[in-house]
Amino acid sequence: MTTHHTDNYRFRRRQCRFGPPSLEEIDIEKQQRYEAAVVKRLLRSIGKWDLRSKLWHQQKNQFDFGRLAFCDFQEATGFPMWLGTRRMDLARHSSLVNLFRNFDQTPILAAFRGLLRAIPKQAEGLPIGLVFPAPRIKYMVLHTRASDLRPGVTRIEVPLDDDSVLILEKLDDLLKALGPPESWQVPHL
Repeated sequence: MTTHHTDNYRFRRRQCRFGPPSLEEIDIEKQQRYEAAVVKRLLRSIGKWDLRSKLWHQQKNQFDFGRLAFCDFQEATGFPMWLGTRRMDLARHSSLVNLFRNFDQTPILAAFRGLLRAIPKQAEGLPIGLVFPAPRIKYMVLHTRASDLRPGVTRIEVPLDDDSVLILEKLDDLLKALGPPESWQVPHL
């Protein structure tokens, strides 16, 4: 049974007993599904698809329902960044003009700052990234990882007021830059 069907079953069962779900509950459900989809994508991309079942069952044993979460992904793979996700509708709120002129007022940066406030102690010292959907691109990432320019890669460097720079690029391009999992050098979390 997949995470999607299990979560829908729990969702419908709750609805029968307690009435229709609130908008907040629906948003949480959609966010969890998006996070699970990103974790699946990462597991496929780094060649660790066989961990999917283990991570799902780990959540099932701990919380009485199965889903894929970044915290378990990070621990199991030693991924060299701390990632979070935020499912948002950028088509309504952002345009290319806003990305270049008013990036500090976009929901992307607000979500990234929220992620920074929620980083656990064991992630200190790791680059931080926020994965989100963008129009016509399924997975984009805004991150703090310093990287050099690579041919054929489109990315946007976003300078902030505190002289730091955030990088906005496709998740696939970031994964190519990280290289194979054997080359990652990360302190064990």
